[in-house]
Amino acid sequence: MAEDRNLTIIQRLASAYPETKTLLDYLTNRNAVPEKEAKGTMTGATGEFQYGNTSDMHRTLRVGPAGKIRMQPAANAGTFIHELTHAADLQMDAQYHEDVGKAGRKENQFTRAYNRLRFNPSFDQNNRNNFEKMVNLLAPNFAAEQGDYRASNLEVRAFAVGDSVAPEGKFATPIGRKEIPPHLNATMATEFMILLELANRETIKKPTPAAPTVR
Repeated sequence: MAEDRNLTIIQRLASAYPETKTLLDYLTNRNAVPEKEAKGTMTGATGEFQYGNTSDMHRTLRVGPAGKIRMQPAANAGTFIHELTHAADLQMDAQYHEDVGKAGRKENQFTRAYNRLRFNPSFDQNNRNNFEKMVNLLAPNFAAEQGDYRASNLEVRAFAVGDSVAPEGKFATPIGRKEIPPHLNATMATEFMILLELANRETIKKPTPAAPTVR
């Protein structure tokens, strides 16, 4: 089928980048590689990552426990890596809470780095997390203008990693690429990949976890 060929092409293009292997290795070790297809999205976006189901969702739209990546047939490597970043980001959050939630569990390199980069230790939802604080310091005007989406906590990381491999001008964003502060993507992508490496190191020390439960 054409949809399968499109997905094969997108994955082949993405395989040229080490970020793809790093993301998939981590998701595999977490037993959380999402389903994938390239035959359109529910929102009309170039790509989307769906995790979890709602009670009123039609059965054809329901996804498995690891979630699902949907892409347009003409999506590129940057889109695929962007969505894989969302999937890995979700798993890192889950892994952190698994680790800190265990009685007698000692802090490890991953949880220490996560505390510094992600959340205020108080978990006060009224406080901005540390990642958003970093965006504000690096690019205050961009953060103010794009805080609702492109510079938001979840999207800033996925766009940074995806943009790092996309051909110039080919990875669509809500604003022109030239308007994105040149140092922002590089910093965000580097921070994310460091945290991902630490998460994967801790993951491979443990037995393969059960597949995540659908929410």
